[in-house]
Amino acid sequence: MTFYRIFKNKNEVAEKILLNLMETGMQKFRSITESKDPFPEKIKKFIQLKYEGTQETSKEFFNEVYQLDELNLKEKTLEFRQKSTAEFIAFLQAPENKAYLKEDLKPEFLLYMIDKINEAVLDDRLLSMFDSTQDAVMNMINFFFYGIIQKKD
Repeated sequence: MTFYRIFKNKNEVAEKILLNLMETGMQKFRSITESKDPFPEKIKKFIQLKYEGTQETSKEFFNEVYQLDELNLKEKTLEFRQKSTAEFIAFLQAPENKAYLKEDLKPEFLLYMIDKINEAVLDDRLLSMFDSTQDAVMNMINFFFYGIIQKKD
């Protein structure tokens, strides 16, 4: 049995994969927001989720999807990103979460910085400083939340 009995062409396969990845990501996102975990732990899980998302698909897959965009996958991806961004901002602005954030912190800036952390995880120079990618991620998360000041008990 081949894929082409179910799908007309590779673009339809790519669309199904991409839409499935996006929907699975949203389900995981919502399970984090609905969990009983404290806010800081949820943020760590969001960053981990974004990192895992970068590991699930190759750059080649996205490049091909965007180059052969007969199914308007760029548009669907943009719509998904806008929807997920709106949900994340709503999560940040929920009264029980707002208390954790500095009043002058823009949620959009937080999203931007989380994206930068995920970009950094792909940086070979950074990764060479650590024993594992997980170590690099955890160091970036700790730096992001606690800066360079040593925590005192």
